Amino acid sequence: TAVCDVNAKYLADLREKAGGPRVAAYSDYRKLVEDKNVDVVIIATNQQWHVLPMIAACQAGKDVFLEKPLGQSIGEGQVALAAAKKYGRIIQVGTQQRSMEHYQRAVELIQAGKLGEISEVKVWDYENYWPGPGAPPDCPPPAELDWNFYVGPSAFRNYNPNIYYNYGYDWFRVAGAGHQVAWGVHHFDVVLWAMQVKWPKTVSATGGNFAYTSNHDYPNTFSATLEFAPGPVARHGFVLQYTMRTGGRRETRAHSKLFVGTEASMVLDRAGYSIVREVPRGQKMVSTGPYVNAEETVRPSDEQSVHFAGFIENVRRRRQPGS
Repeated sequence: TAVCDVNAKYLADLREKAGGPRVAAYSDYRKLVEDKNVDVVIIATNQQWHVLPMIAACQAGKDVFLEKPLGQSIGEGQVALAAAKKYGRIIQVGTQQRSMEHYQRAVELIQAGKLGEISEVKVWDYENYWPGPGAPPDCPPPAELDWNFYVGPSAFRNYNPNIYYNYGYDWFRVAGAGHQVAWGVHHFDVVLWAMQVKWPKTVSATGGNFAYTSNHDYPNTFSATLEFAPGPVARHGFVLQYTMRTGGRRETRAHSKLFVGTEASMVLDRAGYSIVREVPRGQKMVSTGPYVNAEETVRPSDEQSVHFAGFIENVRRRRQPGS
């Protein structure tokens, strides 16, 4: 077992949790992947440090569990996948919804046509971060943090506490790709999977800082519309509408997907799914209420362990995962 971090304090804490002095500790990932006692590398860094450590691990003959997103751009993702293929390594991404039983069942229903003709998918991420983190000035980094290494392949910028703490990396180009990517990747992965498509044919988006004032690089309010060509599930194509807001959170279903079909509509998220019957205009709606199958609801605590256990099994069987 070995651990690695560019923050000396975090590294010491992680080493203690992992087993103490018998655990190797590194401040440079390149030393970790050279460790002959390491077979599998788990990468849970900020997004700018996803692809390079993954490629290094593949070159060193290690399999990799990588937190999402795969990279900060499509190009990075393509390079990462090429490395995995070239070196014959097992790579699994932390899109754990793929491993949740009720998601698998929901996708089966969608692909079997149980919702009818799907023309629209709505996706939303609602948070309430008001009044926001403010805009503290840049300052020297903590003594225990190697800030230059932290910035790594990104364009250099000075340390700011809003970047390093409280998931701030999502909001700055130096370390992330925006909250709409950090959360959106989970949703888009499921939509592409369920609808059996790979990419949209058109995309339009708008956003801004409407919820609060901060020094973030990315907008705190964001909307996008993606148009998809006809495919196996949506014969006439479909539209995906994505909304991310940080000025108000729903009490329930704050991170969800709505599939709208001619026969029924489905709301799907980590708490389960519900299906509501639709009827053509002019016909009388029979009030049956939402259909919810509790047996197909997976508790949030199940998702990570099942997903990672699947990765270990894939490593043992030398089988590429579905995520």
